Amino acid sequence: MAHQSSKGLSAEVKVGAVTLLSLILLFAGIIIGKSVLARTGFTTITMFSASSGGVEIASPVLVNGVKRGSVTRIQPVNGGVVMTASMDNIADLHKDALARIMILEITGGRKIEITPGTAAERLAENDTVRTLYTGDLADLIAIIGEVGPDLKNIVRKLDTIANAGTALLADGKVVSDTRKALKNLSEVAESANTLVERNKGNIQTIANDLTDITRDLRQTVKTNTPKVDKLVAQLDSTLLEARKLITTGDKTVKNVDGLVKNVDDFISDARNKDNLIHKLVYDAEFNRRLDSTISHLQVFLDNLPQNGINVNVRLGSRP
Repeated sequence: MAHQSSKGLSAEVKVGAVTLLSLILLFAGIIIGKSVLARTGFTTITMFSASSGGVEIASPVLVNGVKRGSVTRIQPVNGGVVMTASMDNIADLHKDALARIMILEITGGRKIEITPGTAAERLAENDTVRTLYTGDLADLIAIIGEVGPDLKNIVRKLDTIANAGTALLADGKVVSDTRKALKNLSEVAESANTLVERNKGNIQTIANDLTDITRDLRQTVKTNTPKVDKLVAQLDSTLLEARKLITTGDKTVKNVDGLVKNVDDFISDARNKDNLIHKLVYDAEFNRRLDSTISHLQVFLDNLPQNGINVNVRLGSRP
């Protein structure tokens, strides 16, 4: 009995030792794995997306389908999610690199697929990679579930439309009318082709005439452009002379106004009874005496050559 008890105890010790050794190896593997991820050869990049799309810590990050790292941190921010990933190399990534959140397997899981981009500048460690999440099969199923009632109504309406179309085409009238319309359209097209074919020569002649007219018109414009410019210059000169004439006319009008004023003053003076002009115009007695004086003066002047002038001059004494 004692021998059997010692043998059972030895087996339990062996199992315990193996289990302990397995745990030690597991912890050692975890520590070694973390140290490998933390070695200086890995680079940390930041990705921003409106939604994480189900990405978790340790989700793989691929570049052109090749795994290059994994997600190490997910942090919600205002308006989206910031995800940090540890990459073994980013030398082939450019500034316009684009990341997409995609389904890893049909049964679940997520991965991040990065397109390197083509920009001239390389991606730096402190740059943020734009990330898109376009949804997957689960999102598609959810959307279908949301629009299910609307799809049912659309199917019912399509069925109603199909029934109405079948009833409309049942009597054959619509088909007959459609055939007639197509036949008429074909006849019209044939007539148009015949008309064009018959008048092809005339159409070509018209096109040639239009070409000649256009060429002549361009030549006419080119030839008469200097004349038109000269005419415009002459018109400008004429307008300048007209402005001068208008200015001179204004001065003439002012002079005429002065002359009219002088005439008015003369007429006003003539109407004054104490004025000589008034006496000459309006005083008959004054005119009569003036005429008599002039008559006597005329007689005197007529007799002056015959009779002479008798001058009786006394100098130095009194008569």
